[in-house]
Amino acid sequence: MSPVAHPRRRLRGDEAIYLYLESPRSAMHVGLLCSVDQRLELEPLCEAIQEVISSRDATPALRCRLGPAAGGLLHPSLVDDRDFVAEDHVLEQALSPHETVESVAARLMSEHLDRSRPLWELHLLQPADPGAATTLLFKAHRAVVHEPSGLNLFSLLVGRLNEHERGRAARAAVATAPAHELGTPLPTGEEIEAGEVAPRSLPSELLRSALEAGLSGFDWLRLVGESNRIAVRTLLDVEPELGLPVPRLPFNRLGSGRHRIARLTLSYAEARGIRHALGGSIGDVGLTIVTAALARRLVVASSSGRAGERRLRLLCPMPVQLLGEGSTISTTYLPLALPLHGEDLAHTYRAVRTQTRTLRAARVPHALGDLLEVLTERPAPAVKQLARLARFPLLCNLFYTQTAGPQVALRLQDAEIREIHPLNPMLRENGLGLASLSYNQRICFGLRADDLAFPQIGPLRDEIDRAMADLRIAAGVPDLEPIDIGRRRPSAARREAETSTGRASRNRRPA
Repeated sequence: MSPVAHPRRRLRGDEAIYLYLESPRSAMHVGLLCSVDQRLELEPLCEAIQEVISSRDATPALRCRLGPAAGGLLHPSLVDDRDFVAEDHVLEQALSPHETVESVAARLMSEHLDRSRPLWELHLLQPADPGAATTLLFKAHRAVVHEPSGLNLFSLLVGRLNEHERGRAARAAVATAPAHELGTPLPTGEEIEAGEVAPRSLPSELLRSALEAGLSGFDWLRLVGESNRIAVRTLLDVEPELGLPVPRLPFNRLGSGRHRIARLTLSYAEARGIRHALGGSIGDVGLTIVTAALARRLVVASSSGRAGERRLRLLCPMPVQLLGEGSTISTTYLPLALPLHGEDLAHTYRAVRTQTRTLRAARVPHALGDLLEVLTERPAPAVKQLARLARFPLLCNLFYTQTAGPQVALRLQDAEIREIHPLNPMLRENGLGLASLSYNQRICFGLRADDLAFPQIGPLRDEIDRAMADLRIAAGVPDLEPIDIGRRRPSAARREAETSTGRASRNRRPA
């Protein structure tokens, strides 16, 4: 089947900035490390993905590659990849007996995505034991995913594959998709050179963009509105330290570019119990145990043996649904300055709960999201300069992404995806990145660290586990195992056999 051409759209500034933030040591893609309950084969999966991506309703982020950027004056566009080959994106990695899933995933996450192809990959990590289950690593560039973890795009791919397996009719053609999803197609350099578009349309588009963005500078507080000015004032009143430069912690340094990965799975039922006992939210539980675990590791690494006088500056990207725009997802940011107390978890939890409640009530995350949108609405050269400037000042000690996923296991064809551990991109001097995803009655933590900047990622994982146990005991919550509420469906062959048996029994005439 020949690929179907998709309409093009120009990347928005808040999408393209992740392309400009990349450097040889900092790749701006997110990852999902997925544990499935059986071994998957490469060839049938490639065939299914080729059919799905070639169909008329393929998601543009999966089907399109980056197009020309009109000499750097406009952001790159998404153009249809007419030469899409699933084998370029679905790859198999055989693990040797001395390799672990985490070590291979860390190496793959350190490699940049090929910008001449659609910006995603799906790796099948196959253990040396032929009977062992496969682990999936899904990589996607932050410029083409609409929420911080990449779960939305991965879920779309899984859903399309499941529809293909069941033989359902394709969805409506992309040409009928909402305008906010596809955007307005703009001329590319190739089209202008080929004479397909009148050259005068490009300068007019540049002029319109320049006038809308205001090249002569602007007062962003005036543009983002009175409510956001109040939000920023509340932010500085609640935590004045957030207006000061970020003090460095030991892992805020240039790294080697070689990374390590660790995974941890906690009980969602325990987190719900802690939230019920102490108030707050599931996110407050995650922030508390991460802060306590880091405090304990810093005490171990510090010669003075003290970390409580220092504060951890976090920036938490959060996906939000935009009302009135269908399924559009935007990203807001919650900045926090939390005390590094490793033992007094009740004190840390109260500090977390107070800050998050106050800042969310004042709409601080939305104000910062609006600020980023205003800054990235400027023309491409200005956004590139903004990205270059953002590489050098330390924006925070740690990026910690929290995502709420489905509480029933997803299925990829006939395999159940038991756990999904998210992996964050890492900026220039953020040698440690943390992400958590509530999924399938579990809280899945993904830890990613630079070998040089933070080599003790394994002990940090253990400290997060211990901090969760300590907080659970302090809240009076019993030890609760994750609840498996998803019932495993029978295989396709078994369903067909049961259907045939039932059909035969219905057609059998009574004696």
